[in-house]
Amino acid sequence: AQARLGVSKEEHEAFFRKMLADVEEPTTPFGLFDVQSDGTGIEEARVALEAALAERVRERARRLGISAASLCHLAWARVLAKVSGREDVVFGTVLFGRMQAGAGSDRVMGLFTNTLPVRIRIGEEGVESCVRQTHALLAGLMRHEHALLALAQRCSAVPAPAPLFSALLNYRHSPGTGRTARAWEDIRTIRVEERTNYPFTLSVDDVDGEGFWLTAQTVASVDPRRVCQYIETTLESLVAALETTPSLAVRKLEVLPASEQHQLLYEWNDTRTEFPSQRCIHQLFEEQVRTCPNATAVVYKGASLTYADLNRRANRLAHYLRGLGAKPDARVAICVERGLEMVVALLAVLKAGGAYVPLDPAYPVERLRFMLEDCAPVALLTQAHLRGLFTGIPDAVPLVDLIADTAAWSNQPDSNPDCAMVGLTPQHPAYVIYTSGSTGVPKGVEGLHRASINRFAWMWQTYPFKFGEVCCQKTNLGFVDSVWEIFGPLLAGIRNVIIPQEAVHDPEELLQMLAREQVSRIVLVPSLLRTLLDHAPDLRQRVPELKLWSCSGEVLPAALAQRFREALPEATLLNIYGSSEVAADVTCHQITDRDLMSAVAIGKPISNTQIYLVDEFLNPVPVGVRGQIFVGGDGLARGYLNRPQLTAERFVPNWLVPDRSARLYRTGDLGRFRANGEIEYLGRVDNEIKLRGQRMELGEIESVLASHAAVRQAVVIAREDGPGEKRLVAYYTAADADGQPTGPTELRSYLSSKLPDYMVPAAYVRMESMPLTANGKLNRKALPLPEGDVYAVRGYEAPHGEIETRLVKIWADLLKVGRVGRQDNFFELGGHSL
Repeated sequence: AQARLGVSKEEHEAFFRKMLADVEEPTTPFGLFDVQSDGTGIEEARVALEAALAERVRERARRLGISAASLCHLAWARVLAKVSGREDVVFGTVLFGRMQAGAGSDRVMGLFTNTLPVRIRIGEEGVESCVRQTHALLAGLMRHEHALLALAQRCSAVPAPAPLFSALLNYRHSPGTGRTARAWEDIRTIRVEERTNYPFTLSVDDVDGEGFWLTAQTVASVDPRRVCQYIETTLESLVAALETTPSLAVRKLEVLPASEQHQLLYEWNDTRTEFPSQRCIHQLFEEQVRTCPNATAVVYKGASLTYADLNRRANRLAHYLRGLGAKPDARVAICVERGLEMVVALLAVLKAGGAYVPLDPAYPVERLRFMLEDCAPVALLTQAHLRGLFTGIPDAVPLVDLIADTAAWSNQPDSNPDCAMVGLTPQHPAYVIYTSGSTGVPKGVEGLHRASINRFAWMWQTYPFKFGEVCCQKTNLGFVDSVWEIFGPLLAGIRNVIIPQEAVHDPEELLQMLAREQVSRIVLVPSLLRTLLDHAPDLRQRVPELKLWSCSGEVLPAALAQRFREALPEATLLNIYGSSEVAADVTCHQITDRDLMSAVAIGKPISNTQIYLVDEFLNPVPVGVRGQIFVGGDGLARGYLNRPQLTAERFVPNWLVPDRSARLYRTGDLGRFRANGEIEYLGRVDNEIKLRGQRMELGEIESVLASHAAVRQAVVIAREDGPGEKRLVAYYTAADADGQPTGPTELRSYLSSKLPDYMVPAAYVRMESMPLTANGKLNRKALPLPEGDVYAVRGYEAPHGEIETRLVKIWADLLKVGRVGRQDNFFELGGHSL
């Protein structure tokens, strides 16, 4: 009776404003859509809900004194929450439309149905309480069944023409087949076709005296049968909870069918493969020494060492380092330029039983000293011209010059040090590599021998070396890719060419060296790959022997992969994903023509590795849905040096499949499974980024910038205002609004004294205040483009002569800088070595 009363527009608006308050974006289940699908149109699946389950749904509804429709709406909301990654979901529901039409409306021909929004929050609320709330919401919605959908949308914060929702539930109560058959006697059906305006629609036919029929209609890239399986699994879980545990949180209702859970947790992680798990890195090197003692091991600027020579030199230094205290869990710092001595030093530390800690000579002195104090090494290996970086270090840390102090260990034994004597095992750290930290200080990752060897063995087995192959080493020791570059070839008896530092930053010189040395494999970041393709359109002819290219460190764009395929059709390009915490690499995908049509996948887990994608409550997400990447298996690091709390936070007990791996590493990366089991990378959950292959925490840069006395608030983002033009931009507010403004030059100088060059922003934009969202949070998307004098300039001075004038124009065009003076610095204006 109340429903038949007229409802004013004002009442409609009040109802929908209350329900849709602060809804800022539509609930989209598009995570299910396979991005590689080229299907068009709508697909449909119609299945009967299991009879016993249908009866349990009806029985539980009767006991609660509510409608079965309420259970179906809550179950549909739970499905949408699972496939959209959100707990606050809005979807459409179809109303009959005849309640307010007046007496006799049941005899009037015509279509009265209407579609209106329903908002349901999936959280800690108990299932019984939430079902009752859903029932009350649907009952209240009945009074507004003739309201316009446009009116409802205006009551939300979702601006038209964006749809308020893209998913729909159509609950239909109909008579049994007996009555239906009699009603259609003597009537011939010419054609029946049901269409939907929504890409994600579920119809529930509640047939009197019978069961439920589920009809899912989805865009062609989604299998509608999966949708039916999800709703059936959720209804089963919901009814069971109402029967036994009515206070169970709604978010804990299971959505994934057992078959999909098994696929996600077991089938796609069945990666067990034998590898030399009981050997250390240097032990496998020593096996190669016995096999091919006279073969060339490493080459640098025309000089070389055979396996036997390299082993003897490393052994002498290793025995000396043992005398200085090198042993398992002890660390030896290494600060050297690239060259033969670098390889000798690394092997010597491992043979002594310790873990090497690379210190990049290009780092600011303050950062080097922090790393040295944090790792507390038993010795520091360096070179004469770098000793000045370490003036004032504690006398307790012996400083060993690899060249000048050769006499100190030249009389040491040539024999291989006995690892058993010091208790070294593959479970001990081989290195400690420092990465950027969100708290403002770097953190040291303790990488294990066993983890690195598993990664080596996977590559040896999957892409085995052929006779005569040549590899190259070009990555700074402070980055984990260097571990494979150095030891991957050495442990397989393959000649390794060390690329001089100056050649790494000169595309022409790099290509000449790769061609001259007949290098057959290379590891590089996509940024460098793009540079080489830009520099040498005839890349195939320039480096004909280079057949295996491995990209890692940052996202590989599909357009770049396509350029590679066109330029080098006979070469193989791998897209590899990982981090320092997991021995560099945990997934791999070999590029094919299919990748040219969509985002490039990062592939499937490598040998003895497990990959799990979970939601914020650590439950597996469906295939196609965004989730955080967790990694298990033999590649995991021990943890972070001297950071037990951070180690416990990032390396967690395996709650999913503990018999596969005791721990899982929480990567902080987002991804989703494709239908074929490959993973697509989707970004980060925090402020960590990779820029030209360099991993950094934006929070660390912000923390250091905010420590400047003149800065009150600091925000740093990576802007990409054009393809391949990503750069760091800092935004800041002044500590004293009336004080002397602090400019880009001063701020850049301050950061350069504390951070590596690759972490120093190019532009510095002063803000009166930071832009905020409606909820009061920082709105990073609203930060303005860097314009005007936001770069570190040195006082404008006009260029002199034709050459300077042309050069200034080139810089301005390339770096998108309004004005360049003759005293300005290319790198301070945002340029970089690529």
